[in-house]
Amino acid sequence: MPSKLFRMVHWTTGLSANDQRALLDWIASERHRAYATPGVAPDFANEPVQPLPQSLPTDAGKVALGKQLFHDVRLSSDNTISCASCHALSTGGVDGNRVSSGVGGQLGPINAPTVFNAALNDKQFWDGRAATLQDQAGGPPLNPVEIASTSWGEIIEKLKQDPALTQQFLKAYPDGWSGSNITDAIAEYETTLLTPSRFDDYLRGDTHMLNSEELRGYADTDADNGRANITKDPLDHHAFKTPTLRNIELTAPYFHDGSRTDLHEAVHDMATYQVGKQLSDSDVNAIVAFLKTLTGTSQPVAIH
Repeated sequence: MPSKLFRMVHWTTGLSANDQRALLDWIASERHRAYATPGVAPDFANEPVQPLPQSLPTDAGKVALGKQLFHDVRLSSDNTISCASCHALSTGGVDGNRVSSGVGGQLGPINAPTVFNAALNDKQFWDGRAATLQDQAGGPPLNPVEIASTSWGEIIEKLKQDPALTQQFLKAYPDGWSGSNITDAIAEYETTLLTPSRFDDYLRGDTHMLNSEELRGYADTDADNGRANITKDPLDHHAFKTPTLRNIELTAPYFHDGSRTDLHEAVHDMATYQVGKQLSDSDVNAIVAFLKTLTGTSQPVAIH
C-alpha cells in the first residue's frame, strides 16, 4: 500500500530553520540508504540517475547453460530461430528491424526491445505483462509467431538428444529437464548482460570521464520543469497547464511558443507528435470542424 502524502500541517505547527535542516538531512540519508547504488560517489548519492551495477549475483553454471540455450535454434519448431535472432548481442541486443521475423518469416506486431540491462527492468515486455526475466523468457518459445514450438515437451525432446548439453543441464539442475529450468537458465544468463558506460564511471566519482559538452548535455535546466519551478515539488516536474480548447478557433497562433498559425496544421502536428499518427486531411477537417463548435459568444453584463 503506498505511503500517504501529507500536504498540510496544523496551523499551530511550525518548523524552525534548524528543524527544517534536520528533516532535509534525514530525508537525504534515507534516500542514500534505500536508493543510492553501491559505489556511487557521495556527491551523486541523491542523483535522479544512478550508475548501473558492474555485475549482479549469478550462478556460473546456470549462466553458461543459459548462454548456450539463448543461442540455441532448437528451441524453435523448425530449428531456425533462437532468442539471439531477435536480440543479437552484436547489434545492441536487438535485430535492427521495425518488427521481428519469426518461424516461417512471420512478422510480429512490435519492435524487439534490447536484452541488455533487461535484468534491471521493473517489468518485461512492452506492456509489462511479465514480472521477471524468467517469465519473459517463457513467452517467445511458445508464441506461434515467434519461436513457435507447441510445448516445452517438444523442445525438451530435441534438447535431450544432445548428451553434452544434457550433462551440463543436469549439473546445473539436478531435478532434470523442465520448461521452468530452461527459462531460469536463460534468465540467469541475461542477468549478466549489463552495459556500464563512461557515464556510470562519472557517477562513481571519475568526473574526468565526461567532457564539457557531455556535461552540458546532461545538465538539468529550470526551463522545462513546468509547475515544479513554482512549487519546488519534485512531483510537479514537467507538469504544465493544459490550455482550454474553447474558442480555440479565435486564439491563433497555437502552442506555447506560438509556432503554428493555422488550426489545421496544429491538429496535424498534435496527432503526429502526441500519438504518432498521420491523420488524413479528412480526419483533420473533421476535428477542426468539431473544435469550431466550441467557439462561443460573451454576453455583455448590463451596467447600471
